[in-house]
Amino acid sequence: IIMKSYPNPFNPSTKFEVDIHESSNFNIDIFDINGKMIETILRDEYLISGTYHFSWEPENLSSGTYILNISNEKYSESLKLILQK
Repeated sequence: IIMKSYPNPFNPSTKFEVDIHESSNFNIDIFDINGKMIETILRDEYLISGTYHFSWEPENLSSGTYILNISNEKYSESLKLILQK
């Protein structure tokens, strides 16, 4: 799994690209810096290998650092997102 986000820092939205090398069920979640889940982008979604594009436009959140996490039964990878208002 390879992830990249643009723009980052962002306001009001960011896009992220995920390169998946092995088909599997995936979860994509956003957490605040304290580990509290803020939003779920995907829940147990089967993705075949390839490149996927997503966007996130947080509502009612303050400036700060958020963690984008993608995971399946074998892997977990995180990316830091910085919201600047």
